[in-house]
Amino acid sequence: IIPTFDSSITSLSQAAAIEATINSAIAVYEADFSDPITVHFTFTNTTTGLASSSTWQTTVSYSDYLAALKAHATSADDATALAHLPPGPNNPVNGNTQITLTDPLARALGFSANPPSGQPDSTISLNISIMNITSSNPNPNNYSLFASVSHEMDEGLAFGGGLDGLNNGAAAPTDNSVEPEDLFRYDQNGARSWTTDVNAASYFSLDGTQHLARFNQSDGSSSPPADFEDWY
Repeated sequence: IIPTFDSSITSLSQAAAIEATINSAIAVYEADFSDPITVHFTFTNTTTGLASSSTWQTTVSYSDYLAALKAHATSADDATALAHLPPGPNNPVNGNTQITLTDPLARALGFSANPPSGQPDSTISLNISIMNITSSNPNPNNYSLFASVSHEMDEGLAFGGGLDGLNNGAAAPTDNSVEPEDLFRYDQNGARSWTTDVNAASYFSLDGTQHLARFNQSDGSSSPPADFEDWY
């Protein structure tokens, strides 16, 4: 993971500490994952919201995506997840034949996917004014820079959901906006949950039965704003 720090960060008096915290978050991912790819992130400072990311994406067929997952499977958890993904050609979420991936995830799975020349894979915006830059003497009214960076890198690397950006009550899309996380979004009865209903309960699960985490089910009007693929 190669970071680029925008002048909105490098011009700050605490730039060195900010960059050090971001680099420490990057180090966790580089230690946990060994996919032989290079990912470029640009980090900027903003004055609105908490944090956000803008990531280049690519669309592939669900069948090709499933084949790539099988080719890269190594663990018992992989086997469980794959056992609950139908063969296609239609994805099991909304029946479309395609699925959308971040460029880094696509490359990790062997697809050709690169941003336009000179562009990073993802730009991460951070409202540093309301963040604790380090974990020492934290302000209880502020958020963690380390956690915020990690959250947005999750999205820049692979996490994402096709319901993001929709309002509660909006019709779930039928196009190719389904993303990998959506394949493992289930309701309490073990059926895939593809709804913007604020009263729905949606869970992250490999098999539809064992709920590993609960998804947020409210649109981005909350404070701080949350996405449908965020944890509850």
